[in-house]
Amino acid sequence: MLILDLTLNGGEPRQLLLLAKWLQEFGHKVTVHAYRYNPSRCYPDLTTSLDIRCVERLAPDWVPPRTNLPHRRLFYAAKRHLYESRKLAHLIEDPGDLLNTHTRAANAAALYCKRKTGVPIVWMCNDARNWEQPGYRPYSPPWLQWPVDRVMGYVQKRIVRQIDQVVVLDEKVKRAIENFYHRPAQVIRSGIDTRAFGERPQGRAKIRQRHGIPSDSFLLLWLGILEPHRRIEDVLEAMRILRQHRDDVRFMIVGLGSVAPHYVRRLRQFVADHQLEKVVSFLLQSVPDEELPDYYSACDAYVYPCENQAWGIAVLEAMACGRPVIVSRAVGVEEVLKDGETALLVPGRTPGAIMRAVAALAIGGCGGPQKIGNMTAGELYKLAKEKYDQKKYFRSIELFQNLVYSHAGDPVVDTAQYYLGMSYFGNDDNQLASAEFNRLLINFAGNVRMYKNG
Repeated sequence: MLILDLTLNGGEPRQLLLLAKWLQEFGHKVTVHAYRYNPSRCYPDLTTSLDIRCVERLAPDWVPPRTNLPHRRLFYAAKRHLYESRKLAHLIEDPGDLLNTHTRAANAAALYCKRKTGVPIVWMCNDARNWEQPGYRPYSPPWLQWPVDRVMGYVQKRIVRQIDQVVVLDEKVKRAIENFYHRPAQVIRSGIDTRAFGERPQGRAKIRQRHGIPSDSFLLLWLGILEPHRRIEDVLEAMRILRQHRDDVRFMIVGLGSVAPHYVRRLRQFVADHQLEKVVSFLLQSVPDEELPDYYSACDAYVYPCENQAWGIAVLEAMACGRPVIVSRAVGVEEVLKDGETALLVPGRTPGAIMRAVAALAIGGCGGPQKIGNMTAGELYKLAKEKYDQKKYFRSIELFQNLVYSHAGDPVVDTAQYYLGMSYFGNDDNQLASAEFNRLLINFAGNVRMYKNG
């Protein structure tokens, strides 16, 4: 297995290390090759039993070089693809029966070995890049991004056409890869180790006590590496709006902040500007794998607002711990989720939709004066319609949304969904109103087909 960096906790390293570990459990011999390796900061609990070889072994206090200067970013990219990939190739003494790559720079190293030994290459493409899908994640000004994309596209096409198999995590990346490289890609979705994830009531109390979160508050959680495409600002804006209506919702941001410190500063500034310090907290560090279920169990809902993000394994981990999830439609994992049943799906970059979803879960999970969690569909509809008639649209949205999501299949749900759309309309949320009416039409058409077939 080949990867350039095993330096920090993150999606690509974890994907590779879990795969290596599981292959070993099935009796296969696995050797991991990396250019840089930091044993103390990159999933030490996963790497103990693995044979990992590297060009550079890093000290525990090593910090990755990060810069916003375009010419420095270009230099680091060129170094990775030209110099470090060749050094990684020379590290491989025995390529074995298969070369499995997890980064594009590692593809060049694997191709060098294939030319000498004929060993086939399987590329695990974890995400698309800007030259494969323009506008995906531009990291440079347009005057520099365009020539970089042209050069990288030309180089990568020459490499990828010699790779034996390309594997991707979702259909969105599959389309990007196939359209750019004009070759097939196969979707193989990553799962989780269900032995490691499950609800932990004691962990819930422990984490809340550790971070000073009241036991009776509704806690929203985001966990991962903080980067601009995570769109945490959308959740912060949702919290700003929601705070005007209720003060029992908390948002906890957990993850490594050293990868994009400028982005973290921007998030902190937003919190300070809007005086959200009492309801938003930061834990800017990696969480050990053994504590992940504790953090998921501590929350009442997990939010994943990212855009241009392949898959999203954290969503599945939170679900395995019994937590409802709010997921952006701009990520790959939404392909296997069903809105209103396995997740609450929201359009990308829509703080209003996130706020509505949080409010629906908060009012349904935490109850309130009406204890709506114990109300029947008819009782809930009566209360929601009363608020709608009073033009208290924010409240009626909460109630109708809870009814639609909590009482699926009840005869009153279609009428509730109509009034949910009308409540959005009355609240000047025209985009969300249109989405609800469209969903109602789709459900109506499906019901008509079922009636005819029956």
